[in-house]
Amino acid sequence: MGYWSKLNIQEGCWILTHGTAAWLCSLRS
Repeated sequence: MGYWSKLNIQEGCWILTHGTAAWLCSLRS
């Protein structure tokens, strides 16, 4: 799957396989 595990359309942000971008989603919420 590469760096991206999947695209969370509802949150409108990218979720990294390592979940590093998870906090970015919280900031954008």
